[in-house]
Amino acid sequence: MSEIRLIRAINDELYLVEVQATLERKADSLHIGDLKIIKEKNSEKKKATLTVGNQYMEGVVESLKKPLAVLQKTNADPVDVYSSPSHELKCCSIIRERIRFSSRPLPTK
Repeated sequence: MSEIRLIRAINDELYLVEVQATLERKADSLHIGDLKIIKEKNSEKKKATLTVGNQYMEGVVESLKKPLAVLQKTNADPVDVYSSPSHELKCCSIIRERIRFSSRPLPTK
């Protein structure tokens, strides 16, 4: 069993998803499962559910102690013919929360 870390965008907000499991997917698709985030009533806490096939997992949404930057590497044009090609890093987004799934999968209802 290995730890899997994915980055998932929900409502234009990026989350780090941590799963203590092995996930399999079809080779031609990036779709792994359905991820839903639910805000609890009368509270600031959020819960998440991940449904994969006929199983689901429940997780918690936590704030990261140190936010993570999502960077995109691009090729920059060389200044002259004698300089080597360089790369630029563009900050695309900041990840401030993670979704942690630490329990075993349960059968769907």
